[in-house]
Amino acid sequence: MTATFDNIALQKDADYSLVVFDDSETPVSINKNVVANESWDEGLPMPLDGYDPFGGLYSGQTMEVRWPDDAHKRDVLLATLAETDYLILPSQRAIWSTCRIPMTYPMTMEYYRALFDGRLGFDLAASFSAPLQLGPLRVSDVGGSIAWNANPTLPLFNHSWLAAEEAFSVYDHPPVWIFKKRADFSLKNARQILSSVDLSKVVVQARLDASGDWCPAQ
Repeated sequence: MTATFDNIALQKDADYSLVVFDDSETPVSINKNVVANESWDEGLPMPLDGYDPFGGLYSGQTMEVRWPDDAHKRDVLLATLAETDYLILPSQRAIWSTCRIPMTYPMTMEYYRALFDGRLGFDLAASFSAPLQLGPLRVSDVGGSIAWNANPTLPLFNHSWLAAEEAFSVYDHPPVWIFKKRADFSLKNARQILSSVDLSKVVVQARLDASGDWCPAQ
């Protein structure tokens, strides 16, 4: 159902009510877009000018990407994907941490691969980054990369020795990715993708096991 309102002037700080009548026997439902952010990160969009996006515009969910890779986490991710309209990666904090200990997060890494290459049923709707600029030269301290007259491309997984420590960016100018669910999203397909990883081979790696050598380019 759609409706248009022509030549209506609204006054600032005034309260308005919208009353809708439907004579059909079909039940009417009004739904908000569901937005999922990643755990242990800033929730986007953030409150601004007294408006809380999750207080009226959106419903919020959390992608528990930092939980240990096991069957329970897989079920929780699938349940969230089923309800979510938009997936937001508020920074590189989670995605670039998992590939440093890939034996601990093989399913999570496959989730990210399928998210970015479209197999999961979501498309990249928007991405944001803030590289340093010197004339036409742009330098990404986040990715440790440079480009000319364009923002440097950020890799799916990154452990470049030229990249600054994440605290220099996640609190100031983190990269942000926003994915929108496609009409052809299939929960069955998502389950097949996440279930393709053998969770019996998950090994909890210690911090000293982390290495850039574990981090594939894609």
